[in-house]
Amino acid sequence: MNGGALLRWGVSAVVVALLATASRVPISALDADQALVRLSWRFRSEEGAECRRPTQEELDQLPVHMRNPDACIGELAPYELQVDVDGARRVTRVVRPAGVRGDRPIFVYEELSLPPGRYTLAVRFGNVGEDSAASPALTLEAPLDLDPGRVLLVTRDGEGALEARRPVR
Repeated sequence: MNGGALLRWGVSAVVVALLATASRVPISALDADQALVRLSWRFRSEEGAECRRPTQEELDQLPVHMRNPDACIGELAPYELQVDVDGARRVTRVVRPAGVRGDRPIFVYEELSLPPGRYTLAVRFGNVGEDSAASPALTLEAPLDLDPGRVLLVTRDGEGALEARRPVR
């Protein structure tokens, strides 16, 4: 090995060591005097919507690599997310299925920054439309005790219902 190669190896080792050290520095995007409620889950809108499977004629019109006999034809229903904190509406937004054709799962991601304290959280996630209030897909009403600088996660549990919990570190 010549001197130039040794220098490159040495510089590379120093850069890797600096990156490894920097990756261990804790960084918080959350103000220490605030708490965060993070809503994050994935939802297959097919769970609450009806769709039809493609016919053989429709499949034959597609290139071979795009044929999926289990695909849902037609755009899946959009859902509305509503979040209330102590009875005051904090979030109202329509969440649409992902994908160009709107046939992929819905991804919900929302963050609410709140002062530490006790609150009542109400989350409603259901089809957009008149009957959505009568039968929402997911609901949660829970008391919250928020500590400063901490995150509370609202997500789906093993059975698919919404739950509020502290994220695992």
